Amino acid sequence: MIPFQVIFYILIFALPFAGMAHGELDERIEAVTQELEQQPDNTDLLLKRAKLYFQHGDHMKSIRDYEKAETLGGPQGIILQGYAEAWLKLGQPEFGLESISQLITLAPDYNKAYQIQAQLYMSQREYHKAIAAYRKTLDMTIEKHTPLYHDLIAAYDSIGTHEAKTASIDIVREALSELGSLITMEQKLIDLLIDTQQFDAAIAQLTEVISAANRKERHYLRRAKLYQKLNKIELAQKDLINSLVSIETLPIRIRQSKKMNELKAEIEKLQN
Repeated sequence: MIPFQVIFYILIFALPFAGMAHGELDERIEAVTQELEQQPDNTDLLLKRAKLYFQHGDHMKSIRDYEKAETLGGPQGIILQGYAEAWLKLGQPEFGLESISQLITLAPDYNKAYQIQAQLYMSQREYHKAIAAYRKTLDMTIEKHTPLYHDLIAAYDSIGTHEAKTASIDIVREALSELGSLITMEQKLIDLLIDTQQFDAAIAQLTEVISAANRKERHYLRRAKLYQKLNKIELAQKDLINSLVSIETLPIRIRQSKKMNELKAEIEKLQN
């Protein structure tokens, strides 16, 4: 298990500053700096300012505060994570990987460390290593969420081979099984099935999407194009009609929009 002290400092110092405007960050940095003038050896204040500098985009200043905190015997876990994240932002992943490797040694069950490691590998275009680290992150995360799967899929996409796309299909299906119906994942699955020439499987997935969708016009059109690829002309023409019918059920404001007019023109062209 990751040491409690590491969790404590991550919760205390990592979360409260998200989303601050630069003006507000300037004020917070100035306030902490004034406190540090009175208490220069206060590691809590140094860590707080380091995080504020990071949020402000002053990543080297952030590193300098982490270094001071480390010299004073501050909590190693949060300092190592701070180093790794700052070096990533500075475009020097080799230094970040040194820090994150130390953090993993210190806290081998800390899933966030593997996620940062994966991001560092991605910045080096070490996609296979990134995949292994993202996989570790997912496996160690109890409450899984969509971005974790997107990260792993993106790493496979960066490789771009048929084998990588096939592996990505398995990840998308895992995500749908774990998280339930997600339109972005369903669309990604269809894209990957088409890219790997699995047209029948793509049609089957599109059929599921059409069944559940409130707006069906674009899905019908996409399935029609797949039927055309398979030379199933009658089924393609039926879906083109269904797409037009779906458009006609929309409110006038949407039905008469430029995008809908362009969509109808595309459908009518395919009908001829």
